[in-house]
Amino acid sequence: MPEAENILHHSMEEKRIVIAGAGFGGLTTALAMSKDPAIARHGYDLVLIDRHPHHLYTAGLYEAAAVSRHFARDEYLASSVCIPLADIIRALPIRFVQGTLAGVDVRNRRVTLDSQGTLSYDYLVLALGAETNYFDIPGLKEYSAPLKTANDAVALRNKIEGIAKSKHSLSIVIGGAGATGVELAAELVNFLCVLEREKNPRAPACRTTVMLLEASRDILPGFDAHAVRRITRRLRHLGVIVKTGIPIIAASKDDITLKSGERVPYDVLVWTGGIKGPHILKTLKLPLSPKGTLVVDPGLRVMQTDGRVFAIGDNAWVAHPRTKRPIPATAQVAEQEARHVAKAISRAVRGKPIRRFRTMKKYPFVLAVGRKYAYADLLVMRFAGRIGWCVKQLIQLRYFLFILPWPRAATLWWRNMMLYHSND
Repeated sequence: MPEAENILHHSMEEKRIVIAGAGFGGLTTALAMSKDPAIARHGYDLVLIDRHPHHLYTAGLYEAAAVSRHFARDEYLASSVCIPLADIIRALPIRFVQGTLAGVDVRNRRVTLDSQGTLSYDYLVLALGAETNYFDIPGLKEYSAPLKTANDAVALRNKIEGIAKSKHSLSIVIGGAGATGVELAAELVNFLCVLEREKNPRAPACRTTVMLLEASRDILPGFDAHAVRRITRRLRHLGVIVKTGIPIIAASKDDITLKSGERVPYDVLVWTGGIKGPHILKTLKLPLSPKGTLVVDPGLRVMQTDGRVFAIGDNAWVAHPRTKRPIPATAQVAEQEARHVAKAISRAVRGKPIRRFRTMKKYPFVLAVGRKYAYADLLVMRFAGRIGWCVKQLIQLRYFLFILPWPRAATLWWRNMMLYHSND
């Protein structure tokens, strides 16, 4: 594309900050630095790289996967979570290059793109997200459906609807009861019942089965006990079968095998059980965690580099200083890390030392658990039910207003709320 060619052929003497990845972390970094007067005053160009021309709003994938074709065709459904980057960076001092990162030369401060040559940088922010981790479980990658992209959400919706046309009742198994698995399970229960009613309005009751499996002792590993109890109770109230403490050890075309020896048949198997660092990180010759993510120092700089390479979001291993465990891989955390890195680079270009990243003892969160019900823990107070759902809508609106001009943000927010409401 012409814009990319122009950037790639600029003089090597130009000062440039490159951000690889336009997810929550990368986009927040770019937007924060575009509004920092120190970056412009010192003559730095901002370049944002992503393989897609859109920002994926991953927080809406579970809802997109549960909207009937009657309400949204494939393209319209995908557009609910794919926000064009052109709409976001319009009128901002950010240049966008569409391409896939193929390599990083730390010594010479260059990145290589798959089909567009090399690009020099003065500071580099790696925000490449993560890949689905199947933990080498036999058959799992082959037979399960992931939920990482808009195409995944559309494909899952279409697969469920296709099977529903030929069967009176469906059995769906979701492996992994983290935030994504929990929200998806709760949403699919109602979606399946909607499909049954469309096929047979006189059906006395919904006969579908949604089973949520988690290898750990409880659902939502790492969340506080109060939230786990409340959300577990809500899932069971909706009719979700929750099983914990029993890992999946194999998957076949028609069933899964649990460590207990039990075989569970299914019509659709969805895997939301874990993430790992993207494959490209293995080629960079940089220190990686056991999950294949980049190990960073207290300032979020990648270890064993010259201090000008940062990593944030799902592709970074950030340990909590007290527990030594990795902090949650959530959008809220990625945004917090992004703002820290934006400030760190701003301080660096002004000749000031970089400060430590301050992890929180506990992170706020909101989880939707079916229909107009959500559990919101804002640290200072908790909400559950309709109020929690309203909090979630306001948080989504706030994010859209951060990344988009207010008319476009309000339109997207209202459109999505009406679209997803069709499943309630």
